[in-house]
Amino acid sequence: TYAYQRRDEIQADVPDNGDCTKLRKLLSRRAFLVSKKKATINSLANQKPDLDSDMYALFEEQNGKLVELYKQQITEVEKCIQETVSRNKKMQKNDQLGRSVIGVGPIISASIIAFSSNYGRFGNARKMASYLSIAPYPNQSGTTRKGKDKVHPFGNKFIKSLLSNGAQVAIQYDKQLKGYYQRKMDEGKEYGTVMNAVKNKLIQRIFAVIKRRTPYVPLASYA
Repeated sequence: TYAYQRRDEIQADVPDNGDCTKLRKLLSRRAFLVSKKKATINSLANQKPDLDSDMYALFEEQNGKLVELYKQQITEVEKCIQETVSRNKKMQKNDQLGRSVIGVGPIISASIIAFSSNYGRFGNARKMASYLSIAPYPNQSGTTRKGKDKVHPFGNKFIKSLLSNGAQVAIQYDKQLKGYYQRKMDEGKEYGTVMNAVKNKLIQRIFAVIKRRTPYVPLASYA
């Protein structure tokens, strides 16, 4: 089973602190608002064929006001997230280090801090990657392989989704990861598999700078 395969990585959870709990609640609220904003935009697009011009204009005006309201509320929540991180000196330092990695913005950084108990819950990048279901493990029963390595379907999909955006930024602006991504795609690798690998590399870089206590320095060579 998955738990047995990962038995050497299992460890007791680190007791949470109030700031991490608060961050998770704020991040949950932000995700709710983002989903509502997206749904509002998409709903009008889906209804357009069935609306006359006057009704469409009315709904468009209403939706515009709703979208602006959601944007304002998202900004307010994001401000609270940054204030929570900034008030905790240990969180603030880890946030600065994590965000030095290209592709890691304030929300990704705050999310990892919140769900890892400020990096105390997971001892290394491999454990965090397993928690996010971006680290492949052997697809086998006992000692018999059953196919390609795969990632486990269960994991923190919230952070994994955020990392998808971070990976997109990384392969645009990080020369090393851009080269890695292009090379793997040229080899015929599946897009999802390559993007999972890029997410994994981001986690490895984040944990490396947290361990070293020094910001990330981009490399010119390809991975």
